[in-house]
Amino acid sequence: MPKFTPNQYAAAYLELALPAPNEKREQLALRLVKNLAYKRQLKLLPRIISALENLIAKRGGPLVINFQTATKLGTSADKEISQQLKKISGREIKLRHQTNPKLLAGAKLKIDDRLIDNSLSSRLQSLKSHLLTNV
Repeated sequence: MPKFTPNQYAAAYLELALPAPNEKREQLALRLVKNLAYKRQLKLLPRIISALENLIAKRGGPLVINFQTATKLGTSADKEISQQLKKISGREIKLRHQTNPKLLAGAKLKIDDRLIDNSLSSRLQSLKSHLLTNV
């Protein structure tokens, strides 16, 4: 039984769902979830959804950016970040903000397949690796 990547599932769903009416899209989504459950691959669903959002964004939809900070920012800060990212990218932004205390400080941004990691935890890890290799 061949295994498919989240990107392949997303591309197949999008190809079938775009020309279909809304009720058919719901049936296709349900069929996809049932198929994943049958194959014991439900853990792929968040990655499939992310891949689907990226494919839609590439077709002219909003750019989906996963944004993590160590502490919760206010709504006004999220809006300001979205506005700055919109200026840079020239596209509408869908910002998904999550808090991750393990970052300690700073932020991580995931845009498509690119990860921009400016967190204190990654800098400390980098410093630790550097010190251990130079001992």
